Amino acid sequence: MISVARLARALKALLIVMLSCCCLNVSATVLSSSAVSLAGDLQLLRDPDAAWSVQEVAQPGFAQRFEKLPGRPSQGYIQGAIWLRVTLERPPEMPELWWLEVAAPMFDDVFLYTPAAGGGFTERRAGTEWAFAGRDVNYRSPVFQVRLAAPETAYTFYLRIRTNNAVVLRLSAWTPQAFVAQFGREQLLFGLFLAVHLVVLLSSFWNFRASGEASYAYLAGFTLVSMCVTAAFEGLIFQYLLPTHPGWSEPIMLVFWVPVYPLYSLFLLDHLKISWQQGWGRFYVWGHWLVALLVLALSLGGAFQWVIPKFQAWTLVCMVLNLLVLIRHWLSSKTDAGALLLGSLPLSAGVAVRFGRNLGWLPATLSSDYLYMFGAILHLLVMSHAASQRYLVLRHAKEEAQALALELSHDAERKLEAQVLARTQALDQALSLARASLEIERQTHTDQRRFFATVSHELRTPLAVIDATALNLSLDSQAQDEATRRRYQKIQRASAQLITLVKNCFREDRFELLNRGLQRQPTDLEELLIDARESALMLSSRHQVLIQAQALPEDFPCDPELTLLTLRTLVGNAVKYTPPGTRVLLRARASAEGVTIEVLDNGPGVSAADLPQLFERYYRGQNATSVPGTGLGLPLARELIQMQGGSLTIESAPGQGFVATVWLPAGVAAPTPAPALA
Repeated sequence: MISVARLARALKALLIVMLSCCCLNVSATVLSSSAVSLAGDLQLLRDPDAAWSVQEVAQPGFAQRFEKLPGRPSQGYIQGAIWLRVTLERPPEMPELWWLEVAAPMFDDVFLYTPAAGGGFTERRAGTEWAFAGRDVNYRSPVFQVRLAAPETAYTFYLRIRTNNAVVLRLSAWTPQAFVAQFGREQLLFGLFLAVHLVVLLSSFWNFRASGEASYAYLAGFTLVSMCVTAAFEGLIFQYLLPTHPGWSEPIMLVFWVPVYPLYSLFLLDHLKISWQQGWGRFYVWGHWLVALLVLALSLGGAFQWVIPKFQAWTLVCMVLNLLVLIRHWLSSKTDAGALLLGSLPLSAGVAVRFGRNLGWLPATLSSDYLYMFGAILHLLVMSHAASQRYLVLRHAKEEAQALALELSHDAERKLEAQVLARTQALDQALSLARASLEIERQTHTDQRRFFATVSHELRTPLAVIDATALNLSLDSQAQDEATRRRYQKIQRASAQLITLVKNCFREDRFELLNRGLQRQPTDLEELLIDARESALMLSSRHQVLIQAQALPEDFPCDPELTLLTLRTLVGNAVKYTPPGTRVLLRARASAEGVTIEVLDNGPGVSAADLPQLFERYYRGQNATSVPGTGLGLPLARELIQMQGGSLTIESAPGQGFVATVWLPAGVAAPTPAPALA
């Protein structure tokens, strides 16, 4: 039978072959596009100081200075600028409008000068120094629209080029339809290139998260920087991501270019199980990083044109060193080294061809560009395949460890069964005790409710009798003296206060409110204020209770029962602890953050010694000893407001009245847990 590992390796090899054939097919399609190459029709003039204008170079005296360029020449790295003279002539059957492409995404300045109708020249600009908004065609390379009005008539154009990069001259003339078709084929190749990198990047990152192997992290880093370098160098980044800042492509390319070979060296050494933290591996890795950082610093510091050719030579040296390491381990019967060696050869060839093209040693052709991209894809797939082989080895070792652990777990399971049985019996006993305790608690709660109901009922009857008797005596004493009538009225007020106290303290729903939890709903706050005012007037008809509300919302989110109980408590305290004739004001105002409700009176106030302790349970101030009460009203009111995410504060001074301020948030604030019953 064929093992799963062999089947996986066969499928991966088949995938590599299929992708390689696809790359070759797309590359051949791009190379066979119907562009009209201008190779052999270009004339070049060097401008070392970049000081000449188009009017000067177009003079007859300068015509002798232009030299004809054969083929697709590369001028290497130059100082100053160069001028190109292009002569176009269209056949009668071709359209008037043509697109002139300078296939060089990284050129800084590309100026096209076309003869103007009234004499002189018209200037158009492209290059990384100019945003896409001013270009004829929004494309990664400079593309200019030229109109050849008369057939079989020669039109002469001038191009001025200035760049810090290698001057690789690939000019083509296109009809718009042919250019669009070429663009589609080119995007297919770039899409394949980026898709392979993204797949390898995501799979490497996922495998690193799953296994923790450093080689996957190095592979993911190498894939990311390789993809970004190519995207920046080919102009894809500023075409799709930075159309208003194309000049950023060069720094982005540098930042991602310099760590390419340091990351690859880390992957290579880790994959071949060579420690890079000691011996020659340490010098190998740190040498790569030091050179890379030095190149980055010098390039960003202004020495780009001087240092980049040397850095390209250094990359060739790194490639040779990596190939030597792979050859050494391959000769030592390291099969993984042989696979990596085979995958590195196309990439090494592509990098070497590009280096020779940039220095002017080799002609500039599309083959030199697409050979590098094909080599990069093949190399990346081989690296991913080699890393997956490591994963298969680790997975096999993990499965063996899991089998051993499973065997040990069976032994431990038998030993635990007895302990679990004993613990289960102990838990059953504890559960029985917990059920008994819960039943006792329920019975206690029931007895408590019955007690409150009984006390409330037994007290209401005699209090009702006292109140009715005092009322009858007051009515019968109209003819008696004033002192007797005041005594009867005092009995009436005392009985009314006792009745109210019994209602507030022994009311069952008062305790249910604390147990049911918060129930926030849209509430008309003005109705709550009116209810609290009417409740206070029942305690004393000789107090003046007023409401002052400013545009309160009709559907404010709060718990209406908790809020009403709080307001009744605060207004009731204001009436109970102030003399007759006192004015009590309920003042409310709304804001974006919430609602503020103030209960103010102009009574005698509270001393500074009593004020900090009024929120303590059962505490009563010195001036409240003659008034019936329990000292639970203010603490309970504050807890009810805090349950809704709000606050209750008090302010007072002797002789200056008392102010209780309630604030409720407009949003859904985090509620405070319900207080425990005392």
